[in-house]
Amino acid sequence: MEYWDQIVTAAMMGTDKAQVNTSDLPEGLKQATAMIFDNTSISKEEQFLQLASLLMNYRQCGVSSLPDPGITSSVAPEEGLPYCSKAAMHLLIEVVDEGLDTLIQLWLHRCMEKQQLIHPSFVPVMLDAALQQKKWQPFVTACCGHRGEWLSRFNPAWEFSAHRSVDDAWQTGTAEQRKQVLRDRRATDPAAAIKMLQAVWSQEDAGTKQGFLEILNENISETDLPFLESLLVEKSKKVKAETIKLMLLIPSSSIIKQYEGTLKKLVTLQKERTLLGMGSKLRLHFAPASNIQKEATELGLEVKSGEAGYSNEEWIYYQLISAVQPAFWEQYLGQPGEKVMELFNADELGKKMMPALVLAAVANKDKRWGELLFYNAGIV
Repeated sequence: MEYWDQIVTAAMMGTDKAQVNTSDLPEGLKQATAMIFDNTSISKEEQFLQLASLLMNYRQCGVSSLPDPGITSSVAPEEGLPYCSKAAMHLLIEVVDEGLDTLIQLWLHRCMEKQQLIHPSFVPVMLDAALQQKKWQPFVTACCGHRGEWLSRFNPAWEFSAHRSVDDAWQTGTAEQRKQVLRDRRATDPAAAIKMLQAVWSQEDAGTKQGFLEILNENISETDLPFLESLLVEKSKKVKAETIKLMLLIPSSSIIKQYEGTLKKLVTLQKERTLLGMGSKLRLHFAPASNIQKEATELGLEVKSGEAGYSNEEWIYYQLISAVQPAFWEQYLGQPGEKVMELFNADELGKKMMPALVLAAVANKDKRWGELLFYNAGIV
């Protein structure tokens, strides 16, 4: 292409010293070239730049890259799942543009649950987004399908997409990726999260087990008890302590029943004669908690006070009372809630345990007891 050499020469030497011979141009360019040079409203430098632009585009049209036998690239395989609707895609584009991370994550969850895919044109955008939000990676991978996996071969940063389904992330992902998979599954299907844990539990180390158990705090329920009960034989003290902490959130758990049994041994309702012996009154008797030192350790209680103003024995009582449902006292003592609070307030140790009753009402979402405690002046 001799004419292109003339363009290069003119660019280097200047249009005054080197002219482009337009008569040598291909026939198809002569009309466009004439329009450029007939336009007297622009300088000859501008005419040269327009001519160079015209010839540059003409030169590149139809050019093919040289074949390289070392490069083997196949087309993306056909998808086995359907693409999501146009309306769903418009919604995803909007929430991504607005940077609404919570809605983006919710969209990805729903797309994966419906077993649908993101439209191909938006796949690179979501792969880039997943680089910043690593917790999205398993879900972006699932929603980008074979196209996302194929594209990841051309960008090392997207390699998380290659063969990385949610199941893959759970089985072979990093510790944080596995936690995120469990956290997301726990939020949407608590029972399935337990099954996931049961399948891999024997293979995990103590630190990993503890981290997984911390996630089960969300959506805790009675259906989790069989699994949690089985963990009470764990050798790791930290794993066992985390298990007990979870079981304390379930009123029907064996740990709560043991706490209630221990309180029945320590706290009794006694009838006392009045000063002149003309009548009697009820009072609570709190036995020394030192009598259950060994039992307290087995129950996962802290035997040394963790709160200023409470002795070691008082702290054991505090933990026991804050763990059981407030209604336990009504059933055990055979007294209504108002009388139970009166009995606690009448005893020096019992009065110090009133904050523990408040914690118990809050933990168990006991509205009735919450109101009783709130309206009982001097307690909260």
